[in-house]
Amino acid sequence: MFARLSFQLSRKSSLLMWCKSPDGTSNVTSHATTYHLRYVDVPEQIIFEKRAGEPVTIELQKTSGKPKVLRAY
Repeated sequence: MFARLSFQLSRKSSLLMWCKSPDGTSNVTSHATTYHLRYVDVPEQIIFEKRAGEPVTIELQKTSGKPKVLRAY
């Protein structure tokens, strides 16, 4: 089981997720995707951490065009 997860939403780039060791000091595995960019814009980089099992909340704002990510936590 992983103790913590780190996330990074990069501007016009990947959504990255790092799974950290039980003591939280090293990355055990990582995953990346750009699939979300088909549906939303990411105007600025967002980095945050969660404990394993905690939900991720991504707030969106719909204007003209695709919704944009306001914040994630």
